[in-house]
Amino acid sequence: MPSDRPVGHRIVVVDDQLIARAGIAALLAEMPGVVLVGQADTPETALEVIAERKPDAILLDLQLRQPGDGLEVLRRLKARGDTCAVIVLSASTDAESAEQALRMGAVAYVSKDFVIDELAYALRSAMAGRRHVSANVAVRHADPGAVELSPRQAEVLAGIARGRSNKELARELGITLKTVAYHRAELIRRLDLHDVASLTRHALARGLVGR
Repeated sequence: MPSDRPVGHRIVVVDDQLIARAGIAALLAEMPGVVLVGQADTPETALEVIAERKPDAILLDLQLRQPGDGLEVLRRLKARGDTCAVIVLSASTDAESAEQALRMGAVAYVSKDFVIDELAYALRSAMAGRRHVSANVAVRHADPGAVELSPRQAEVLAGIARGRSNKELARELGITLKTVAYHRAELIRRLDLHDVASLTRHALARGLVGR
């Protein structure tokens, strides 16, 4: 018998602003392999929706209306043994907020100044059990083992090694300047390489450009 269960990773969005939820829902609609199955605007509603819909991942705003906030949602999810991946979306980029959320069980912490590529990457990382923190959030973290790059990050790294400017990369790859800047910052953070020469050597070592 055919199932009416949506195909793809099931996502619940928790944010107290209607316009923010609508914007995130629109972004998710552009991503293959994910489906929005619920929304909530308060901690209590969030916990009810999560229990009912059983999502694979939650996009959680930290600043929710009282009573409680996003951290309270994290605390209660952990207490009741929920295993869904939690991606925190926050306007705050300070280390204390990020580290607290990660300690309480979030697998990713994404600044609300994100581009769609970062949100998609954070979701993929979370579903694979890998931590992701936005490049503009001051927190120490590292993925275990070798650093894996997305196809787009590899393209940007190769472009940097070829001496392309952000504007040239945006034109060549058909993406915005903001998206290029995000990928460049993410490469610097993930690889811990902070100048063009080091990034170029890394691109050569990976075989992304000819010697």
